[in-house]
Amino acid sequence: LSVSIFPNPANETVTITGEMTGIVSVYTVNGSLLYTSLKTNSNLEVDISEWSAGVYILELKAESGLQRTKLIKE
Repeated sequence: LSVSIFPNPANETVTITGEMTGIVSVYTVNGSLLYTSLKTNSNLEVDISEWSAGVYILELKAESGLQRTKLIKE
């Protein structure tokens, strides 16, 4: 998968860019699902302003594969 997540670390919103369609999920480090959405070929903006500061796992699942990235909320 060829996607970018910025800014990272972030305070208010995170933008996910890239030419892919799939499911975007964000999990706490304990494995609890916090957010999920469908990402199409357009950019996806995720509001993280209400989340606690810390490290989260952002998972992108598409036909072409699976990508996991650390997302840091300041």
